[in-house]
Amino acid sequence: MKLALVRLFANMLLTIINIIVCLSLVGCGATSSSITPLPVVSPSEATDTGTLSPTGTPRVGNNVDYRQAWAVAFSPDGQYVAAGYAGFALDVPDESVYVVRLWHLNRPSDPPDILKGHTNLIQSLAISPDGQYLAAGGNDHMVLVWRLNQPTTDPIKLSVAWSAQDVAFSPNSRYLAAGGAEDETVRIWDMHEPEAAPKLLKGDDYSGQAIAFSPDGKTLVVGEQRGVRIWGGSDFQTQLATLPSLDGAPIWAVAFSPDGQILAEGGVEGSIRLWDMRDPSKPSQLEKLTGHTNTVHGLEFTPDGGTLVSGSGDKTVLLWDMNNLNMRRTKLIDGIGTVDDISISPDGHRLAVVWGDPNVWLWNLDRLEATPITLMP
Repeated sequence: MKLALVRLFANMLLTIINIIVCLSLVGCGATSSSITPLPVVSPSEATDTGTLSPTGTPRVGNNVDYRQAWAVAFSPDGQYVAAGYAGFALDVPDESVYVVRLWHLNRPSDPPDILKGHTNLIQSLAISPDGQYLAAGGNDHMVLVWRLNQPTTDPIKLSVAWSAQDVAFSPNSRYLAAGGAEDETVRIWDMHEPEAAPKLLKGDDYSGQAIAFSPDGKTLVVGEQRGVRIWGGSDFQTQLATLPSLDGAPIWAVAFSPDGQILAEGGVEGSIRLWDMRDPSKPSQLEKLTGHTNTVHGLEFTPDGGTLVSGSGDKTVLLWDMNNLNMRRTKLIDGIGTVDDISISPDGHRLAVVWGDPNVWLWNLDRLEATPITLMP
């Protein structure tokens, strides 16, 4: 929880600085998007083909009402996008600040549904592949699970020992995993019997900062304080391998390619490593991608596996061409603050980003030069 609070206050400070700079230099007016060639970097790094900046006026908080989108997720049918919130507001109860907002993308101008129940910051979201459940992990010792077709009804309440820094559903939607952070434990619930005690996976410090099931559902990958731990077996109780991180740095993001053959992982060190996972008991490193200058908080592959998208504390989102890893297709820059989470729509056409303000920013991945849509609370 301490790390999450530090990130929250850092984002608040960045927002205030951005407001001051914006008012003094450009008046916070809208700017036009453009593609600007960047110089080639060293041969060991990828080269940029262009940079794109969001346009429009950021919606920001103040010293009595500051709310920030912290996590984001698309539904498997692409009809919904959810965002988890944190912040503070005077004279407003916690349950009205720490909420999940659920937008209907076929009606983006309509107010989102408000899902209440958390009493502290929401820093992880997942929607089950069958579209039935939406899970939100918070710093209030709880994972709340709503039925997506009845989002305003009372959620299922699942307890964790401390904060749920990440949550993930298995591909068949039967299992829900949540990282336990400070208690070094990942919990796995059977959604056929959510009231039953979860299975426990013991790792190292902050085990579960990042969680991902393999597409075939046979492997569970867990980001930890000093690397990645890989679990398998019928109940995920068998430790298959460990991947030490560079310089012992914490891992904050993990993602499988759609075919399950490649694992991407990144964290505080700033680089992204790609691993051959055809034999999850003997992973081999394929590539190290450099380009971010701060912690990698989000990783996700497009559904066709052709692009890897990464979001970082350096306020950038990078799109990596998996067919040519010496080429970084595009960099989205000039974010409001730390990129806390990213999500790609199931059809691969839209990218959702949350980065230090109350909005969810939606890019068209087929037309990155176009102005992104902003979903506002």
